[in-house]
Amino acid sequence: MPKLKPISSKNFISIISKLGYNFHRQKGSHAIFVKGENLVTVPIHSGNKLDRNLMLKIIKKELKITREEFEKLL
Repeated sequence: MPKLKPISSKNFISIISKLGYNFHRQKGSHAIFVKGENLVTVPIHSGNKLDRNLMLKIIKKELKITREEFEKLL
């Protein structure tokens, strides 16, 4: 399986919005999104793309979906 390509925070946020997550608040450079009881924290650093390992951690631990499900939303 090819490596997951880094994407911008803006694109990542649009993907989690498709999953039903809504913006809750922002603290510094981290935006917090909520869906029911589940919270997802996304770092927002202008001009930078999210690291592959960080994206995989968010996908598996916070979004609780598989990498394949995430890639379908891209």
